[in-house]
Amino acid sequence: MKFAIDKVNRVMFRKPIFAVIVVSITLLVYCVLLNTNAPLSISYFIFSISPFLLIWLAYTVLRFGVYKGKDLEEEWGYQDKRKDELGDVRFPKELPIDY
Repeated sequence: MKFAIDKVNRVMFRKPIFAVIVVSITLLVYCVLLNTNAPLSISYFIFSISPFLLIWLAYTVLRFGVYKGKDLEEEWGYQDKRKDELGDVRFPKELPIDY
């Protein structure tokens, strides 16, 4: 039984989508509790654990998330535009000043 629990923990806690779903549901429950005049102790508890949930979410997404977009190939730019569509992006040496 311990092996099955360890395997579930390794799989679930390393998937960014699982972290996003858990944190989103927690936020939704928190908002609903605040608007329905539920006991404040529950709302305070969720509020107090929220920083840990956000740190876990950020760690999971940064550590185990995979970027599936196109690489920029050593230049900064927009992913939805080609370089020749952007025009001249250099700034002039002196900006015109209108008084």
